[in-house]
Amino acid sequence: NMITKNVLKNIHRLNFKHIAFKYSTVSAVEKPTIESNNVQIFQTIENSPLNHNRNHIGKFYEIPTDKFALFQHGGIPRSYLEQIEIFAQKSIMIRSAAVEIIEYLNQIDFTKPVTRFCLYGPLGCGKSLSLVHLVHYGLEAGFLLVHVPYVSNWTRRPREKATSNSDPSCFDLPIDGGIWLSHFKHQNLQLLQSLSLKIGNEYVWNSREKSEKNSPLLDFVDFGINRVKYSCDVIIALMEELKQIATQGQSKIMVVIDGYNSCFHPVTRIKDSNHNIIHPNRISLTKAFLNITKHDWCNGTVIVTVDEISAYIFDNSTTSYFPKFLLGKTGFEHIEPFIPIEVKAYSYKEAKNLLDYYRDRKWIRTSPEYDDEIISLNGNN
Repeated sequence: NMITKNVLKNIHRLNFKHIAFKYSTVSAVEKPTIESNNVQIFQTIENSPLNHNRNHIGKFYEIPTDKFALFQHGGIPRSYLEQIEIFAQKSIMIRSAAVEIIEYLNQIDFTKPVTRFCLYGPLGCGKSLSLVHLVHYGLEAGFLLVHVPYVSNWTRRPREKATSNSDPSCFDLPIDGGIWLSHFKHQNLQLLQSLSLKIGNEYVWNSREKSEKNSPLLDFVDFGINRVKYSCDVIIALMEELKQIATQGQSKIMVVIDGYNSCFHPVTRIKDSNHNIIHPNRISLTKAFLNITKHDWCNGTVIVTVDEISAYIFDNSTTSYFPKFLLGKTGFEHIEPFIPIEVKAYSYKEAKNLLDYYRDRKWIRTSPEYDDEIISLNGNN
């Protein structure tokens, strides 16, 4: 990821006469004595997000393999997945933004309209990985998860587009819709089976196929997976059903959307038959998730991120990363009121723990006495 690349790039700028090469090849394999003590500093053995608090901020925790499988359809940046494979350890750092939201969720009144959170901050500071932490928390806390790994995957790289079955002025992304339904089913299978949730309305798809009222929600999802032609219509209906399920107290729901401002940015890579760019408000998938991020239901929470890349901004030196700028007037008014949570660059403690973690994983060979120089060169990021 960006942090790893910056660290490695700037390490090579240091004077190697005074650092890494004083270790022999043999000593590099053997852990220095200091590292056995550092394990208790940069890592925590508390792997349940339910128990994470401010004392754990800056420490790494390992996501159990069965929970890590929840992200097999997306949610973890590709560069970080490569790092996980190299390190042979599924660890992420506990950041203050995630802990702050967990503290809120432990205190809010779920009988009130949904509390909405918006994570924002400079590129590469950990917004997506904070969402990974929060999705893991949601699973452990018994939330039904509505997780969108990255909205821009739909607006930039759609696998297929088709005129909407229910609204000819809109466009479906049927394959992407089917993949998302598989993701939803995989993340929530155990909860869907144990709660025996049912749909509250009848849906007629064509002259031969329909979903009966009070049929299992799991069957409803399976229909959208097996009949991808209707996947987007199923998702639109599913969002409304989930709002009713939550409001009726059948299950708490956590909505987590990365790159939320893509739902409002006028530029997409989807074009109609006249080669005109299609606005996100004409894409049925984005309309579905705009519905569930409204303020008209309770017994749940909504957590979103905004970033410059989702707004096609790749040079953040002349722009703002604040929600009002990235969401625009329409997006800001849609999600307001919300609680803004800034994801900042690493604190000094977090940066030190990151370097200790890299040393433990044999990713860097510098001695701790040069950490301050590395942190300074990288601007705590």
